[in-house]
Amino acid sequence: MATGTGTPNNIYTLDDIGKEGRFLDKAYESWLWHKKMGHMNFDNLVRINKKEVVREMPEISKPISTSCKH
Repeated sequence: MATGTGTPNNIYTLDDIGKEGRFLDKAYESWLWHKKMGHMNFDNLVRINKKEVVREMPEISKPISTSCKH
């Protein structure tokens, strides 16, 4: 979700929406954190999320398929 500014030619530029306006699909966000944390096991990601070990980490849920392709 974002806001933008339009021109008469229907060209739009996105405005800076700030941190509170950035939303990602929860499953996608979980995979991003999996990558950020060096491909950490999802059970461990969920565990550190519940203990609030990492500041500003969103709620992490274990995906249905945890097969990592990297």
